[in-house]
Formats: sequence, structure tokens, C-alpha cells
Amino acid sequence: MAHGFLRDIIRRESNQNFGLLLSCIGGGFLLANSYVAQFLFNTPEHAALLAIAASVLLGIPLLYHAWIDLWDKRLEMNELAALSFIAAFATGKYQVAAVICFFMIVSQLIELRSQEGVRKNIEALMRLAPPRARRKNGDGFEEVEATELRQGDIVQVLPGANIPADGAVAEGFTTINEAPITGESLPVEKKPGDRVFAGTTNQ
Repeated sequence: MAHGFLRDIIRRESNQNFGLLLSCIGGGFLLANSYVAQFLFNTPEHAALLAIAASVLLGIPLLYHAWIDLWDKRLEMNELAALSFIAAFATGKYQVAAVICFFMIVSQLIELRSQEGVRKNIEALMRLAPPRARRKNGDGFEEVEATELRQGDIVQVLPGANIPADGAVAEGFTTINEAPITGESLPVEKKPGDRVFAGTTNQ
């Protein structure tokens, strides 16, 4: 279920990125043509119309994100940029309004791209943790879902198996491959009381 939920988040973020990208490309094209019409062809009327269209196309995503932030009772850069956009648009500085939105959307795209990369890395780490674990039950061990483990449970991790949850060594001495988590290339020796991490390998 956790993997499916994470995939849904990534899918929604990808759709959001695509919408912002389309807005950025379309609005940026209109904005560029506005400056071309103003400086090369000396047609301020056409430049103003193109700038208005660019402002609307670029301003809608900015205003939407600002509204979402306010609804969630958060104050971020979106609100300041939205106020600047509204002020520029209201005073007839349509090109300035479009430029504000354009650079804000570009920064949001960069931020969302970074977040998506982090989520994919987290999802890859989650896949390293085994879905089931051997939990101590009386004198023996029972196989349970890893999501059923609770603090205080004792889990047996066989040689070559991945550790199903964060914890500490209760008994035994071993070496653990922690490269997926810490980047450490060499196995780390573990003794009772030492911390271990989900997804690392008992060697």
C-alpha cells in the first residue's frame, strides 16, 4: 500500500510538472513575441495584447499556487510574487507581470524536478526493504508482514538477507552492507547495541 501511495504522489507531481511546463512554454513564447512586436515592429498595441495573453497564461498557475498556500495557512514566495503580479497587471505593466510569473514558474519547475528525484530515490530505498520479516514468537520465529513490526519486536535476519526495519542488534556479531543508505562502500561491523537500517544487507 505504501508503494502504491507513493506512486500516486509521483504521478500527481508529474502531471503538475507537465501543466506548469506547458504554461511556461506558451507564456514565454507570447512574452517573447510581445517584446519583438514592441522593439522591432513598433506596434505597442500588438505588444500589449500579447503581453496580456502571456500574463493570463502564466499568472493562472501562480495565483492558483498562492491560493493553495493561503488555504493551507502557509506564507511562501508564491504570495509575494502573486501580489507583485497583481500590482503590475493592475497598473498596465503587462510585460512586467508576465516576466514575474515566468521566472516564478521556472523556479517552481526546478524545485518540483528536484523533489521528484528525491521521491524516486526514496521509493528505490523502500524496495530494498523486504516485505516480510521473521519475528520472534516464544521459542521460535513466525513470518509476518514487515508493516506489522512494532517497537520492541525481535527479528531474525539470516545471512545474505536484507534488514526489514530500523533497529539495533540484539544478539550476534556481523557485517552490514550500508551502501544503499550511507554510501559507505565497505561493510560495517556490528555488535549488540549497534544501530542497523532497513534495506541494508546482513553479510
